[in-house]
Amino acid sequence: MTDADPRITPEDKEARLIELGAEHLARSLVLMAAENPSVSEWVECLIATPTEALQKYRSKLKQMKGFDGFIPWSEASAFANEVSAVLDLLRQGAPDPCSGAALVGEFFALDKALIERCDDSGGSLGDVFREDATQLFAEYARDCSHKEAMADLTAKILKEDDYGVRGELLQRASQFLPGDQLRRLIAWYQAQADTAVDEYRRRDHLRGVESLACQLGDAPLFEKTRIAAWGEPSPAACLDIGRVYLECDDLDNARSWLERVPPDECRESVQRDELLLTIYPRQGCRNLAIPVAWRIFRRHRNINTLDVLIALLGESERGNVIAEETAKLLASPQFILDNAQFLLQVGSLDDAEQYVLTHVAAINGDHYWGLQDLAEELLAADRNLAACVIYRALVESILHRGKPKTYHHGVHYLQKLDLLAARVSRRGDWEDHTAYKQRLYQEHQRKYKFWGAYTGKYG
Repeated sequence: MTDADPRITPEDKEARLIELGAEHLARSLVLMAAENPSVSEWVECLIATPTEALQKYRSKLKQMKGFDGFIPWSEASAFANEVSAVLDLLRQGAPDPCSGAALVGEFFALDKALIERCDDSGGSLGDVFREDATQLFAEYARDCSHKEAMADLTAKILKEDDYGVRGELLQRASQFLPGDQLRRLIAWYQAQADTAVDEYRRRDHLRGVESLACQLGDAPLFEKTRIAAWGEPSPAACLDIGRVYLECDDLDNARSWLERVPPDECRESVQRDELLLTIYPRQGCRNLAIPVAWRIFRRHRNINTLDVLIALLGESERGNVIAEETAKLLASPQFILDNAQFLLQVGSLDDAEQYVLTHVAAINGDHYWGLQDLAEELLAADRNLAACVIYRALVESILHRGKPKTYHHGVHYLQKLDLLAARVSRRGDWEDHTAYKQRLYQEHQRKYKFWGAYTGKYG
């Protein structure tokens, strides 16, 4: 339990502490350190000279190497902060860059000892290696003039990555190694792949070659390596190879590989079309770009994909496109939330309302994350009947699921319907609000908590 005032922001605390003065703060910290070992250790680190900080860093590495306890999940985050603080000691020690990189390498070597003795389900300890240690190593290695030694040290660190926390170092190798040393790393990975004892390890080493090829902008090497790893290129491989060629600004090869991905038959088709739509206009192939823009638009109808399509067709076609698509949506048996929102975005308010009313039976209140926004948009457009359809679907979904913790949402929606009742006139077989509520109560009258909350009996 704490008496801390949540209204005092960190900025306020900092300002007030500054006002206290250095002498007052120093006395307070010394008193706290005398009573609390953790505070005492923190204060000692805070006031350590660079030489003392390096000594403490090495001492901490020895302590962590010999750690034989176990950290439960509930304490893993705090433990990760303690481990990260060890790297702060190294920063404070300000070693020369080459020595600093070597000392971070010693830190990486402790990943097995620490992760095996910690329930790191949340990944907080792993992130200390993936983010903090990787960033510090990159800084030191970047400033170290002995680049060949840094490449060798990088290879040594990456060689034993049993827990997958060192790989980020490979992804950032180009930040601290020149091209010739990246080529040395490629040769090392290739040699590891050639002598791998099984296919899994071989492909893992070849993934290292792929990463370095991307960083070097060597698309042909990436292509060669991906095929060597997996054989006949799959749609995913074609997409990856095409993307790398595009990043290298080789439009012809990028297009050739991307066009091997089926346009509408696999999960890679979406990314394929997005990339081709950046290539075709640059090559002056407007006739090829238009069908791609149509596919992208019809996958996700919204104002942005419409604008991309109209940019190719011409502004004069906007009205025709909207009319054609509206007719298709109204004739479709499916209700897709994006389509209703698209009709609202383009100002087709009557059509948006008709789309909702036509698909009443297809609207699933379980998809509440988008339906609530749609109902609000329909209300703002004064399309009250369509908004009522959405709110009824939401109420019925909550009652059918029967989870009391969500009842307050259902009560809110039913109260919305109460307010809208007077603004909605009867239309066709539309059930009026009084009859609807009676039927709802008959079907769910045993859900006492819901009705109690609605009537005000329970809060």
